[in-house]
Amino acid sequence: MSSQLSVYIHKIGEPIKDDEENESVNMIEIFWLSTTPTRELYDCISTTYYGETEDLPIYGKYHRILTNEMLKDIDDFYKGQIKSLREIIDKLKEEIKTNNDIIAKATSIDVVHDLKEENKETAEYISDSEQSVEQYDWLSTHFTWAKEMIDSNNDYKKDNPVYELVYSMD
Repeated sequence: MSSQLSVYIHKIGEPIKDDEENESVNMIEIFWLSTTPTRELYDCISTTYYGETEDLPIYGKYHRILTNEMLKDIDDFYKGQIKSLREIIDKLKEEIKTNNDIIAKATSIDVVHDLKEENKETAEYISDSEQSVEQYDWLSTHFTWAKEMIDSNNDYKKDNPVYELVYSMD
C-alpha cells in the first residue's frame, strides 16, 4: 500500500473544503512526498485519517497543522540520518584506504583480488550512501523552505499570523 504526504499553505481559520475528487480547493500544495520518504516520517508526523468519524471544524478528516515542533522533529530526523550516513561513509573510506595499504604490501594474488573486489563493493555502497545523503538533504530543504515561506509571509503580522502549514498523510 502506498503512502503520501502533502504539505499545503493554508489561511488560518478558513475551513478546508474538498471537491468531489478530494482535492483541496482553498489551500496551495507546496510539495508532496512519495511512499518511502513518507513512511520514514511516521515517527515525526501522525497520519491524518484512520477511520475517524468526525471532521475537525476547520481541518476536516484529512488535514492537520504542521506545527513547529513537528518541523523540528523532521529536521532532527534528517540531520540524524545524514550524520549517521556520513559517519558510515567515512568509516568505509578508511576501510578502502586500509585495504589499499594491504594490497600494496600483499604477496598473494588471491588476497589482492579479494581486497580489490571488496573495495569495489565498498565504493558502490559509498556511492549509494552519498546519494541517500543528497536525498535526505533535498527532503530537509523542502520543509525548511516551507517554514521560511510561512515565517516570511507572517512577519508583518507576528502577533496575529495569517498563514500556517497544513499536511495530509496516509
